[in-house]
Amino acid sequence: MKYNLKVFVTVIALLFGGKLSAQKYIVENVALEMDKRGTTELPDLDQCIAWIEKAEGNPKTANFYEMWFYKGLTYLEIFINGSEEQKISRPNSLQIAFESFFKAIETDVSKKKKIAEKSKANLLNVALGLYNEGVIQYQNADYKSCITSMKNIEKILPFEKEKELEMKNLTQQTVNQLLYISYFALSEYEKAKNHINQLIENGFEEPKIHSDLANIYILEGDTVKALEILSTAREYYPENTSLMNAELDIFIKQGRSEELISKLSGAIESNPDNKLYYFARAVSYDNMGKYNEAEKDYKSAIDIDPSYFDAFYNLGVVYVNKSNPLTVQYEEAKTMAEQDKIYEEILSWYQKALAEFEVALDNPDMSNEDKFILAETMKKLYAKTQDMDKFRQMKLLMESLQN
Repeated sequence: MKYNLKVFVTVIALLFGGKLSAQKYIVENVALEMDKRGTTELPDLDQCIAWIEKAEGNPKTANFYEMWFYKGLTYLEIFINGSEEQKISRPNSLQIAFESFFKAIETDVSKKKKIAEKSKANLLNVALGLYNEGVIQYQNADYKSCITSMKNIEKILPFEKEKELEMKNLTQQTVNQLLYISYFALSEYEKAKNHINQLIENGFEEPKIHSDLANIYILEGDTVKALEILSTAREYYPENTSLMNAELDIFIKQGRSEELISKLSGAIESNPDNKLYYFARAVSYDNMGKYNEAEKDYKSAIDIDPSYFDAFYNLGVVYVNKSNPLTVQYEEAKTMAEQDKIYEEILSWYQKALAEFEVALDNPDMSNEDKFILAETMKKLYAKTQDMDKFRQMKLLMESLQN
């Protein structure tokens, strides 16, 4: 399952510091050192760690809420601004900051709860770091760690007061996205469905979550439910090609192409200007090997929308498929004259296909991977039609896409 994930590269604000009462002098040393942040003199983070460890080893300060706060602040500073050596030697600095700030909140017995409030404010920056780590964990297929990171963010979200995280596009919906795709990757489908349904219930406008939900039901063997989800989703997103293709795929795999064609024909009759209906019916004909009917419907879709790149591409594939039986005839031909005639017909289909592929190649939304595959196909066809200039163009395009 592919998903575009954004990494946050900024922090919400300067980390909240503050001084302590004189009797806790070891922790106060850390406070004074951390006050250097934002000045020309950088705090000595290694010295701060040494002081924190000393305070933790003293029974009088081992569970002191200000000690926990400054421990969290120090490790958060290492995570954000520490040297490479400090980050490598303390790879769990963000998790330590997370746990320390929560300990500070838990143990703050003061009336005004200032340290607790400062801890909550700093946890917002921890949340941004956790999301960044979660993205990397997901990309490295460490799905369980990604889930842990997202669950920790959920504990922080209630501390947001003025949409600080929302302004960075970090919300419960963002968290749910990473949770559902991680649970999906682990085949924990019930949990994945739960987070997708939360997204849907909260009005998350992304058609992909509906097709992913349908895919889960297909994997669970409930194609009826999958079709129900896709049908409902297409009412909200009638122009979405991926939802339509997902629905088509189910019908085709179930051998219900004739039923689907009948359904689409009725839709075309009611709404003859909808390109998607023609495209969907063309795909159905295409899968049944009815290339003439598919060609006609792809052309109808293009007539409605002359920039319908998917239709141009599929039409090119239809023309290549039409050439395939001729290749067999060519091999079985008994005379050179017969072969020449068939070969000319094959070339004409290749040229027709290339004309459609050339338009499809201009699709600005086509991924580099798909563009490379199409360019490779076109290069082979240009070689067969002996158009060496365009053959070289495709070769150069493929090379540029690989770099």
